[in-house]
Amino acid sequence: MSVASPDRNPDLLRVPDSLKEQLSRFRSKVWTTKMAEAIAMAVAAILIAFLTVFIVDRFWDTPASVRLGIFFATLAVWLVVPWAFHRWVWRHRSLDQLAKLLRVREPNIGDQLLGVIELADSETEQARSRKLCEAAIEQVAVSAKSRDLNAAAPTSRVKLWSSVLAIAAGIAVVLGVVAGPAAKNAWARMAAPWIDTPRYTFTEVNALPKSMVVPHGENVSWTVSLSDTSRWQPASATIEIEGMPDNVVSIVDNRYQFELPPRMQPTDMMVRVGDFYQNVTLDPQIRPELVAANAVVQLPEYLGLNEAVERDVRGGTLSVVEGSTAKVSATASRQLDSASINENSVPVIDASFASGKVDVTDAGQMSLSWKDQFGLAGREPFDLAIKPLVDEPPSVVTQDFPRQAVLLDSEQLNFRALSADDFGVKKIGFTWKGLDDRLAKPAEGEKVLAVGGPDQSSIQVPATFSANGLGIDPQPVEVRLWVEDYLPGRERAYSAPHIFYVLTAEEHAIWVTSQLSKWHRASLDVRDRELRLYERNKQLRAMTASELNDDDMRNELRKQAGAESSNGRRLDNLNKTGEDLLKMAARNPEIGVGHLERWAEMQQTLKDIAANRMPSVSELLAKASTDDKVARGEPSKPKPEAPKAGQSLDDKTAPGGEGDDDANAKEMPRVPTIADRESSQQPLDEEGGDPAAPKPPGAPRLTLPTTTIASPGKKGETPEECEVPEEAPVDEAIKEQEYLLAEFEKLAEEMNAILANLEGSTLVKRLKAASREQDQVAERIGGRINAVFGAKRLAKPEDHKMLGDLAEVEKKSSQNVSYIMDDMDSYYQRRRMLQFKNVLDEMRAAEVLTALTDLGEKIPKKQGMSIAQAEYWSDTFDRWADDLVDPMSGGT
Repeated sequence: MSVASPDRNPDLLRVPDSLKEQLSRFRSKVWTTKMAEAIAMAVAAILIAFLTVFIVDRFWDTPASVRLGIFFATLAVWLVVPWAFHRWVWRHRSLDQLAKLLRVREPNIGDQLLGVIELADSETEQARSRKLCEAAIEQVAVSAKSRDLNAAAPTSRVKLWSSVLAIAAGIAVVLGVVAGPAAKNAWARMAAPWIDTPRYTFTEVNALPKSMVVPHGENVSWTVSLSDTSRWQPASATIEIEGMPDNVVSIVDNRYQFELPPRMQPTDMMVRVGDFYQNVTLDPQIRPELVAANAVVQLPEYLGLNEAVERDVRGGTLSVVEGSTAKVSATASRQLDSASINENSVPVIDASFASGKVDVTDAGQMSLSWKDQFGLAGREPFDLAIKPLVDEPPSVVTQDFPRQAVLLDSEQLNFRALSADDFGVKKIGFTWKGLDDRLAKPAEGEKVLAVGGPDQSSIQVPATFSANGLGIDPQPVEVRLWVEDYLPGRERAYSAPHIFYVLTAEEHAIWVTSQLSKWHRASLDVRDRELRLYERNKQLRAMTASELNDDDMRNELRKQAGAESSNGRRLDNLNKTGEDLLKMAARNPEIGVGHLERWAEMQQTLKDIAANRMPSVSELLAKASTDDKVARGEPSKPKPEAPKAGQSLDDKTAPGGEGDDDANAKEMPRVPTIADRESSQQPLDEEGGDPAAPKPPGAPRLTLPTTTIASPGKKGETPEECEVPEEAPVDEAIKEQEYLLAEFEKLAEEMNAILANLEGSTLVKRLKAASREQDQVAERIGGRINAVFGAKRLAKPEDHKMLGDLAEVEKKSSQNVSYIMDDMDSYYQRRRMLQFKNVLDEMRAAEVLTALTDLGEKIPKKQGMSIAQAEYWSDTFDRWADDLVDPMSGGT
């Protein structure tokens, strides 16, 4: 290419040939590298586009739009070639253009060359000094010979793009060799994206359905298998469902076993195996389920229930009494195609099927299976466990029926009897049995309270127990409730025993008196405890204020308060026991009404002491333990008076004097006053009115002389006011204790009087009881006299046992009479009633204790004589009791 302008003046200087040659080589360098770089980039772009489509097609069916984008991107890269031609070839043809390009990287040489070229073309500069211009051109030419202008060429990336091109070409060649069909398919899809060319896959999968029915809301196992001609057997396969993590499984025997997640709605899923993928639609359908499962049960005949019982067995268990028959039926949620029970087919009617009759004798299992018209089976078979139930024994309990009690023979107990049975209560009642074998005829019997039925699984019935009403003589009695059900041959079910000591009025009075005596001793124990607390409180009060303010003494006061509270609770419990005794005594006509009234009054007083007095003492002691003022304080000292001037003619009131000032008190300044005090003939105020409210102290001031009149104050009171100290809590507590101890002493005396009167009447009753006991001994021997009289050896063991028991009775009777004599002697020493001394003397003279002991030894040997002696002592005890009848008048 020529670098000289065709219109150039031939006379002008020219650029040296050496310099032209250097610039030509520089121009060739720029043109070659830049065009090679552009062409390498364009070819590499084509290969990269091919590789992109090839790689993407392995994992995804590259859409036509994406391939079209790749195609146009490749065309865009090819536009670099014309741009490079224009930029580096067309715009760098002349010497001045090359000099300007050199100036970018070599400013010095570039400027010199550009100046030389301009001098060679400038007629003006050469006209001024041609030689000077020629010398300058020659100098630059010489300087340029030593420089390599190619080094100043623009930076070239031809090596980079050549490497990229080589790599891409190498990969393309390898793919063409290794995967020729896939590479060819990728070239076709890349070169003509507007044509629907199918994607080639290395993985071949056996045909998959486009839609698949699965159970609604359940996990499903599903298998994807590879074709035998598949060129690629990926190690894993993936199922993709929107909104869920990918499901990836490994290959096993050319198969992929998937666990599909539960589906509620039709769902599309993508199956990916290597470079293969396909969309499959899941269509969930609800499995047919049982909506009803019932069993018609016919109960055994002995229950008397002819109607069949229908039971819901959806819980999976059928529990019926042994000997029943059952028929099970089931209904599904949709029309069924088939059903089976225990793997045996059964007829199907619409959505229902049923079993035959089953005898329930042993435990068994029934498995129900079914399929609907769509071929879906139930999620799992319905297993029904058949459990025969043993007809359990009935149960019986009571309400308001004490387990043990002392009763009058005329007393009536009201209670409720409750019984239950799983298959109907037949009858309920109670039975009684005497516990004293010494009696000739111990009580025994029963009473039916109610009759139930097969349909009554429980019965509640009100009932009463009265010894007289049931013909039970006074004696210890065991009472038990019983219940029967309908099971043939089953014995009655009994409740726990209830022990009642049935007593006559006289025996009951003796028992009440003994219990009252124990109660009295317990109340005296409470009184003694209170007395000890009182003495200790007095000791505390006697201490000085400094001693009481000690922490140990305050703890002692707190302990005293706690002990007082505890003693109050003890008395409260004792009151409750006393009230129960009073109720029992009130039912006995042998106990005088006067005694009961006095007893009730004492109970009320003790109740008040326990509820009010003792808690008050405890509160005062507790307050004292925390109060700043524990003990009684000293009276306040009168305030010091200011100096006075004047005459005092009052002779009724004592003159005021100055007291000692409190060392710690803040003394007010004293101002002298001038006043004459006149006497008054008015009487002193005996009762004393309410004093005026004290005025707060003010600042003293000096006033004019005044005359005053003595006020009618309280008799014996000085004009100066003296403060009365407030009573300390300990003092109040001691006063309260004094009051309640006085009440205790009064009640103790009254209780002693009541007990004395009751004890006298009790002695009569005890002798009467001893008389009846001897009469029963004679009666029992007489009842078996034909079998035991004169016999050297008793034929029946029960006769031998009876005589031994009666001998033991006489031994105990001797001991009881000994106690009666001791109590009678004590009573006489207290009351000095002559009747008791006379009877006691007679008993001692008759040697009754020795006689009863001998009688006990004779009973097994001489039955006839024993009857006579027992009757004798029965009459004698009865007569002695009549001789003591006078003391009973005290309680009436």
